[in-house]
Amino acid sequence: MSKEYEDDIDIDSIVIEDIDVRDIEDRKLSFGKEEDVFGEGFGKEAEETGGQPEEDREQAEKVDKQLEEVNSRLETEEEEEQDEEQELDQQLEEINEQLETEEEEEPGDELGQQLKELSRQLEKSEKDSRQEKAPVSDLEDIKFPDSDPELGVLSYDQEDYEEYADNEVYEGKTRRKRSKGDVVRYCVMFVALCVLVYSVFSLVTIFMEYKAGEKEYEDLEKYAQGTAAPDTQQAPGYIDENDPLNPNFQIANVDWAGLKEENSDICAWIQFETLGQINYPVVQGTDDDYYLKHTINHTENSAGSIFVEAQNNNAFTDMNTIIYGHNMKNGSMFGLLRYYKEASYYAGNEYFWIYTPQGNYRYKIFSCYEPMAVSETYSWWDGPCDEYTAYLSKIQSYSKYSTGVSVGPSDKIVTLSTCTSRGSDYRFVVHGKLVYSSAGQ
Repeated sequence: MSKEYEDDIDIDSIVIEDIDVRDIEDRKLSFGKEEDVFGEGFGKEAEETGGQPEEDREQAEKVDKQLEEVNSRLETEEEEEQDEEQELDQQLEEINEQLETEEEEEPGDELGQQLKELSRQLEKSEKDSRQEKAPVSDLEDIKFPDSDPELGVLSYDQEDYEEYADNEVYEGKTRRKRSKGDVVRYCVMFVALCVLVYSVFSLVTIFMEYKAGEKEYEDLEKYAQGTAAPDTQQAPGYIDENDPLNPNFQIANVDWAGLKEENSDICAWIQFETLGQINYPVVQGTDDDYYLKHTINHTENSAGSIFVEAQNNNAFTDMNTIIYGHNMKNGSMFGLLRYYKEASYYAGNEYFWIYTPQGNYRYKIFSCYEPMAVSETYSWWDGPCDEYTAYLSKIQSYSKYSTGVSVGPSDKIVTLSTCTSRGSDYRFVVHGKLVYSSAGQ
């Protein structure tokens, strides 16, 4: 190399190109001698820097030698495979010639077996050839150098080799090993399947409970059969120009003796004039928990029962008597009360009845809203007082809409309470004012 180019060479910019193990004969890495390739300046610089270029060259030559050995083995194996295939092809040609000379004869069993055996050997040879494309045992001996901007990076598809080594070969096909991601995915799928099965089971259980509860209450309806609507002159309080009775409604004639035999806790029966689904016996327990999850017949069921507040007088003589019932999705129990959130539903569905052994009571709804589960809404008094008067004023102001019904301090009311979709901290209530009593209250 001439002296004028000696100073232009930047040792840091020298990069050895990638080497392909299949194309090593065409592209060889050659460094040459220091004096011939890089000039005298390079040799001196190598001495000053401790001979680092010499070490790089020795490492590259070592790798080059290993690759040449691998390539030689590959060529030898390919030649052996080709010889074997040629031999098999030649045997097949001989058999075909014998078959051609005996066109009108059936091939013998022995000849047919030979042909099948040779075909199997040929297929096996091709399959083995595909599987032995990468001689893993030889490649494992090669030590690939670390990336070095001065030396370059060898390009014998090291990533492909690692991927090959991480996989399994099964019947001629590469099968990927399961990774941690696969295990996590399978676990998530298993959990999702369990959740699905549990959800279906829960839905079926709830449906069966609904059906069982409905059947139980349907059987009790025989104790509260409707009679003809009362005549105005026989019972003028039932019908007047301000509170007309629905002409299609029939007041129930309750068999209290029969109901008490079913359950002695039964104290009343509730029925809406226009909502046929709300037609149930009413119980009162020693607490407000038992009948939340038990039917009239003491069967454990999520539908529970319609029941009076345990602290109230079950003859409905208190100024405010509270009745609880579940908001069932199928509309049973107090499930229809949720529709009273809309004023359009209120119109035409203003009245409900409470039947007791002491007498029958008709109520007109005057307020509907969503209070907190623990609030002053759930208060009661055994007689008129200033507190009760203030209470009536508040619950009227809470209503979602104006009903136009006036309530005074001497009016007795019933509060129907159920749960709401707003959350467990809230309830939905419907207040009804007493407008008629056959007991003279």
